[in-house]
Formats: sequence, structure tokens, C-alpha cells
Amino acid sequence: LVSSQEPSLVEVVHREVTTVLDHVADSSYDKSGEECCQVVFGLLDNLVKWCDKQGGSSGSAESREVMSFLSSIQLETLVRASSASQAYTRSLFYAEILLRGGFGPSTQSMPSRPTEFYVWKSVLDEPKAEMLLTIFLGMEEHDAISGLIKRKQSITIRDQILLRQIEGDWGSVLPLTEMCLYKSPNDPVEHVRYLSCLEHIGSSNAVLAHCKTIQSTKSEIMENQQVRACATRAANELAKWDELDHFLPPLKASYNPSKASNQLSQLSTNFEISLGHVIKGLVNQDSKHTKLAIREGYRSLLNPLSVASIESFERNGLQAYERAYPILVSL
Repeated sequence: LVSSQEPSLVEVVHREVTTVLDHVADSSYDKSGEECCQVVFGLLDNLVKWCDKQGGSSGSAESREVMSFLSSIQLETLVRASSASQAYTRSLFYAEILLRGGFGPSTQSMPSRPTEFYVWKSVLDEPKAEMLLTIFLGMEEHDAISGLIKRKQSITIRDQILLRQIEGDWGSVLPLTEMCLYKSPNDPVEHVRYLSCLEHIGSSNAVLAHCKTIQSTKSEIMENQQVRACATRAANELAKWDELDHFLPPLKASYNPSKASNQLSQLSTNFEISLGHVIKGLVNQDSKHTKLAIREGYRSLLNPLSVASIESFERNGLQAYERAYPILVSL
């Protein structure tokens, strides 16, 4: 179909591919989009390999048609979809082609670490700098993150928080997160960032107290699953089992298979909430609740594990193992 002389058929395939990639690049994608995206990545990899064997643009007419199809896929979309599905090494690979002025997927080797990206700030506009920052955060490349931020013309509070987090200076992070929370008291993201900082400095009591305040004054923020997870984790660490009922969502709603995500933060959230339900069942000696919580928690991790396993070993094997490891630990 891709090498067909019928433009309408090629357009159909192109539309299907870009629809899947755009869907996954959207933060609200569901598990079906995640799995389809991995299939698309596999398809693109196979087409690139086939073109390479056929001589690429200097090969047959069929090979040139396929190369033209590959070049028509927007690299920005590939970068965003890869990052959204947590395939950061792949995302970096596509970003490298984009920054070098290339078009579409390439037969180049996929990099395992950032190379000279973070010294290119002088030729990067702000959107591309943010694109690289997102990738480096996912790869936990602290040197690249630090180098990129320090070359910015203006450093935001978020950038300062990232720099201090990298340095492990959580005591300095705390007042910055408090400042962000003061400016945006209704933003769940700022609450999660503040709670995460409290956790890192070992203030579980403060986490629990803040979550109780949220529950009594801003109940809609407590609907955020990451806020619930922070509260649940603090209650577990402090052995305050009676507090679990205040923060845990109903067991049936704690895992929605149609919204399963492979994002590491969401995986951690699902695990903490499932674990909270397991402990609640054990404390209350409710074997039915405990078994159901274990089953739902298990189900919430199977799809992300299968997605991590799909990632091509030949091009991205090491990172596939890195993506699967925290899921296996949770299982």
C-alpha cells in the first residue's frame, strides 16, 4: 500500500499512522492508543530497514515511494508520541534528526545517551529547548538537564526547582514549591510537586496534614490520583490505617482499564492506591476486598508491562528493560 501508485491508498495509510501518533501525543490517550503506537513504531522501523536494504533513495522506484512516505511523517509528532509513551531514547533519536534538519524516520543508529544537544542552546528556540528538556527528564540525564537550563536566557521557578532537585537540595526546593503553590492554589500539579518535596525531606506528617487540609477546603483537588497516592503513601508510612478511607477512591474506580497509562508517575500512582486498598483489606480482615485489590492492581500493571516489552530490542532494547523494571518490581 505504501509503495502503491494510487495516491488515495497512500493517503489512507498516512492518515492512519498520523492519527495514532497524534492520539498518543495527546496526554489523555488510552491503552489502545498506546499499543497501536508501538505497532506504528514497529512498522516504521521495518520500512526503514527495508528501504536501507533496497538502496534507499537511489534504489528502485518502489523504494523511493516508501522513502517519500516516511519523509512525509512529521518529526515533531514522532518526538511527542515517543515521549508520551515513555520511549525516551526513541524520542531523542527523532529529535536528533529534527534538529539536524532531517525529514521523517532515518536509518541512523538510535543514541543511548544525549550527545551534543544541550550545548546547542544558542541555535534552539524555546519550544525545541522544552522538547529536549522533556526528553532529558524522562531519561534522567541530569547533566543534560542542567546544561540546557543554565543556557536559557531566562530561568523560571520551575527551572530552579529542577536544578535543585538534581542536586538533591530538597531543603531549597521546598520554599520554591510553596511559592508556586501560593501563586496557583487550585492547580493539582503544584500540590503534587509540594507534596513530593515534603516526602523527600521525610515529612510524612506534613504530607498527611496538607492532604487533610485539601480534603476539607479544596475537595476537587483530592480527586487528583497523584494527590490521593501521596496521601495514601503517607498514611501507610505512619501506620495510620484509619486515614485510608478518607483518601482512597472506591476500589472499582481506582483502576480504569480504558485509561491505563504507561507514564511512570501514573504507574506509581496506580501502585500506591492499589497497595493502600490491599492494606485496608488486611487491616479490616476483609479477604474479599484484599483479593480484589490485588487483582485490580495486577491488572493495572500488565498492560504497561506488555507495552514496554513490545519496544524493539534491536533499536531500543536497553531502554525497554529500564521501562519494564519498575513495573516488574511493583508486580
